[in-house]
Amino acid sequence: YIQVIPKNNKKKLETNLKLFLGSIDRVASVSLDKKDGVKFKLTQDTLNLSVNNTNSGDGNETLDVKFGHDLEISFNSRYLIDVASQLDGEKIEVFFSDTGSPALIKDPGDFDSIYVVMPMKA
Repeated sequence: YIQVIPKNNKKKLETNLKLFLGSIDRVASVSLDKKDGVKFKLTQDTLNLSVNNTNSGDGNETLDVKFGHDLEISFNSRYLIDVASQLDGEKIEVFFSDTGSPALIKDPGDFDSIYVVMPMKA
């Protein structure tokens, strides 16, 4: 399992866990299919979450985060909700490399738990 854990994810996003989880859940609720991708548009200290579904409409939400890069990446909303629901602390850390690489998710208060989530193709 060590081989699937990303080692070069240097772009760190940090935010409040409850706000992150709530935002993903609200944006994803627009879609009838929970497997639809939630698009992350990251800029300096801002995360814009969006879902586009031709049948049920659009959902958008913006979160204040600690992040110092520009990046656009999409994830299956169900996977993000499942992982974030397992964390116990107040914060969540997500480490990125680039648009096509897996993200590494950590609970800053639990050094023994790490999660890997693959991005969706745009």
